[in-house]
Amino acid sequence: MPMRRSLSLVLALAGIVANAFCGQPEQGVGDAICVVFRGQEAVNQTPRYAVVQTALRTLAPPEGRGHLLLLSMTHVAGEQFYKGLEPELDRADIILYESMKDAPGNETNTPREVDLLTSQLQGMVARLTGLHLQRSWELRLMEGDSRWRCIDLPASQFYAYLDEHPVDLRPAALRHEIADLEALERTDPSEAARFLRSQMLRGFMDTTAGNCCYTWLAPEPRRIVHQFIHVQRDANFLSQVSQAARDNPDRTIAVMLGAQHIPPLERSLETEFHFEETSACWFDAITIQLDQTGSVGKPEASSAK
Repeated sequence: MPMRRSLSLVLALAGIVANAFCGQPEQGVGDAICVVFRGQEAVNQTPRYAVVQTALRTLAPPEGRGHLLLLSMTHVAGEQFYKGLEPELDRADIILYESMKDAPGNETNTPREVDLLTSQLQGMVARLTGLHLQRSWELRLMEGDSRWRCIDLPASQFYAYLDEHPVDLRPAALRHEIADLEALERTDPSEAARFLRSQMLRGFMDTTAGNCCYTWLAPEPRRIVHQFIHVQRDANFLSQVSQAARDNPDRTIAVMLGAQHIPPLERSLETEFHFEETSACWFDAITIQLDQTGSVGKPEASSAK
């Protein structure tokens, strides 16, 4: 069944399009996410895999023995990605994370329809591609672990902001996307998985994909939403992280944010608070199989676990 739209919003809602670039991860200091290609048997041959990588950057404060671990996250990724991050989190005395749904003051707030549809769509992306949801992994780790602290703004504040700046979030567009995916899954689950992976790769390779928030909206409504989702939240993240570092100068603090939020946070920590990056490493988050033409092939049987 042909899809009615490009499904760029699927990528945005899954949290997997974020200032991507093509090349080796060493090309850019401060980058949070990149795409590399692997599996060429010779130079000029078509690669077998496109691999999305995210960065872990360690920053040292101007005073004290503590460190900040900036972990660039995607809302869906391979199981090995999350397992690989767990030893890094074991190093941390404090873990700061984002989640508007769980932020303080949000206990009685009822999510709007777009929130519910977003969660449903993210779950479909994970199921169809064999990837795993970041939130499920986080909830498992934080159970009984007092190190975890949410530093996000509450969803109720976002809803109040939208009341002051009314925009049509077009939930009907999300319902249509979900219906299209469900129809494709019923007729050809393997093709549905291939389609989603191809859309992921297209998004990662689009260097203009930085403004991926609510991509199905018109430019002005998108600008209004972006002002809160990125500008206001980024300012809050900087305030919360810098305060936590000041209050705990000799402790290691892990900061887990979506990949789009990490570069502005790191720049501000370095320029305003004089932190210095001391190391960086990269983790494979998503591996996308390619066919002989370089297009996204249907997933191997072992990839959908």
